Amino acid sequence: MVGNKEKIEELFATWLAQNAPSAHLSELYFCYSEIEAYCLKIKVLRKPLFETIDLDIIKRVQKTVTESRIFQLSHKKQMRKIVTAAQYYKAFVKSLVAQETNTTELSISQTMGDTSSDGKPCEVTQRKEIALSENKKEDNVLIIDFCHINSFAYTKPVSFSYFGDEQTGISNWTQLYVKVLVCLSEDYPDEFLRMYNTNISGGRRIDFGSPKASDKMNAPKKVSDNFYVETNLSATDIVMKIRLLLDRCNVDYENLEIRYIKIESMQCTEPSLVENASKRAASATKNTMSAMVTTDTGNYKAIFRNWLLHDQYMAERSAQSYSSAITNCEQLASRLGLKEIRLYGADRVEAQRVVDQLRQTTEYWEVNASQHNRYNAAITKYLLYLQSSDRQETTACVASKNKEPEQQGTDFDRFFEDEKYDLLYKELKKKGITTLEELNEVNLWSFMNLHQLYSIQQRLAISTELTAKLRNTEKENDEQNTSVYEIHYNGGVYKGASPSKAFVAFLTAVSTRYPMKFRTLLNVYNPESQKIVVSRYDYGNTKLRLMNPEAYIDSD
Repeated sequence: MVGNKEKIEELFATWLAQNAPSAHLSELYFCYSEIEAYCLKIKVLRKPLFETIDLDIIKRVQKTVTESRIFQLSHKKQMRKIVTAAQYYKAFVKSLVAQETNTTELSISQTMGDTSSDGKPCEVTQRKEIALSENKKEDNVLIIDFCHINSFAYTKPVSFSYFGDEQTGISNWTQLYVKVLVCLSEDYPDEFLRMYNTNISGGRRIDFGSPKASDKMNAPKKVSDNFYVETNLSATDIVMKIRLLLDRCNVDYENLEIRYIKIESMQCTEPSLVENASKRAASATKNTMSAMVTTDTGNYKAIFRNWLLHDQYMAERSAQSYSSAITNCEQLASRLGLKEIRLYGADRVEAQRVVDQLRQTTEYWEVNASQHNRYNAAITKYLLYLQSSDRQETTACVASKNKEPEQQGTDFDRFFEDEKYDLLYKELKKKGITTLEELNEVNLWSFMNLHQLYSIQQRLAISTELTAKLRNTEKENDEQNTSVYEIHYNGGVYKGASPSKAFVAFLTAVSTRYPMKFRTLLNVYNPESQKIVVSRYDYGNTKLRLMNPEAYIDSD
């Protein structure tokens, strides 16, 4: 096991970038100093957090920050982020333990050989073979979308990841349900106590309870010593229950990823199916063409995902989520009966037509809101991806006719004039990022982490500094505009290149001064206009973005 803080911290930063949403990385990292300071003070930790890789101690740390009333009161605003941060570090430590176990098994396998004394494959070899066979099925594996739960008949779960902690070898839905409950009940014991002897779906049967309550269950399964669960449920019911539990525990859907496969029924008892057997042979050519289209769609999806990873520097989980969201948008377009539904494989003009039709429906915005703006963010990235190929083809022509990009490059150079930014500046130039507009689209923390630039503390400091510098640059550009608008309020002056930008400047000041009160105004309807003034989500292209918290107002 790794023995020094710097190495563990480096490993954890890499692991976190792969498993947590990239937009939350800097927020999560700030939480660890708060956790460490409090747990050292009350002797839960004997040494710094990133020097502690004992799983039992980390579990006590997690329990302390989630159950200590003193800590909760002193960190009321950040509690949800802190709890999430603690869960991620526990999952990371678990992964280290698993790596150590795998290394030990490998050395035993190499020492003992691939067979035991009786000539049969040893246990380690058998496990490796099982893992290989599971990997072969990866192409058929699907991921549950908790916002669109359909029937899960004739399906089988294969694994799940909870805050990056992956559990494999799942053989049925009941087993998965119990394992997910173990994870959730360990992290949210108080919430589960409130659900004892109740049905979370509103039915009559008890979902959870003590050993005594299990007598009233049809198929009780033990989760822990004093916790039993009713498992007489269909696969679809289990998924619905899990979604309700995530909502009750305030766990974002993206932090629980359940993978499953479809099982083809071998029985063909209906006469109509037997009669259609000959028709299937006649339509073999059509099926082959359909399979080719499906394969092409998979290729387009993989190319888009790679673009997100290597050109947009997204974390693996975020790239997977965005690429899946495009497929979900196609399915939604089909359900809505739109004339055009294809996004993967379409050119930019065709894709834009589909997007425009989707954005005209209330169903799209409702689903997008329930997905925390994931659909719209993914579509925006996808259109940018389609546009990037056209932009690459015309870059030389545009550069020769228009001198503005050269001026932008000069501004870009001046932006990095401090020597401490040299490494980042050179790496950005290598990747073709040469303007402030392009820099605005880059997650600096993920970029520096991906290319191993600076130490972790330096990455955090530089990311914070440059983000603030970019915002100030935008503000200066607005103030230099010949038609500056001003809002005068309570002795303060808030400027912008347009009335709406001046309003954003005013709202930024208000949200900084009154953060909790400001959040109560998000998604609130104006009684006179019957419109939302400050929205949590970007519902279209005519929006201006407010950064902290992230919110939007109409630019018109």
